[in-house]
Amino acid sequence: MKSPNLQLHWGPVTTDETFFQNVNTKPEIFEKHVKKYLKIYNNGSRGQFYSIFCNPTLINPQSVGDIQLQSSDPLVHPLINPQYLTNAYDIQVLVEGCKLVNKIFSTEPLKSQIESLITEINECNEKEYTNEWWKYYVQSLSITIYHPTSTCKMGPHSDETTVITPDCRVKGVKGLRVVDASIMPKIVSGNTNIPTIALAERASDLIKGKIIVSG
Repeated sequence: MKSPNLQLHWGPVTTDETFFQNVNTKPEIFEKHVKKYLKIYNNGSRGQFYSIFCNPTLINPQSVGDIQLQSSDPLVHPLINPQYLTNAYDIQVLVEGCKLVNKIFSTEPLKSQIESLITEINECNEKEYTNEWWKYYVQSLSITIYHPTSTCKMGPHSDETTVITPDCRVKGVKGLRVVDASIMPKIVSGNTNIPTIALAERASDLIKGKIIVSG
């Protein structure tokens, strides 16, 4: 069976700026596309109210980023280029995810509770949910959602692309191990919390000498 390529994140949200700040929405995106709708919803007699969100989330992405050191000074932040949505497959998966969410919200009992607003976010200001509209939407409004991984890949000593050995040691550094989601060679198909706990359990057995690893 193939691994899934899409996950839907559901949650409550108030119609104020806090949620969008917490997910690190780009200031220019917030000012251009989000703020005017918050103003519409929060002005007048309507007041602030509670809402829900559903984020189509890409899992098993085909786009691959990179991370580089800027300096030998450990206090200098590295350069992280995630290269999000550089693979056309990833864009199409998210487009289909957005269409699915739109279909869900267009079905009762949600349909009668939700106002339909098409944001004019593309140069043509299209008034319909076309495929091109969704592509522009995905490329303009996508955000990182909590689970970045694989910035220091684990693998065999023979693999020059790895940073971490099979027993969680940092190559070339004595007395240092890394045990978190960053050592995953690839992101898992879903939330990273439980897999990270599993890594920690395994690493604790390695450190206590209960497991011997070769490679």
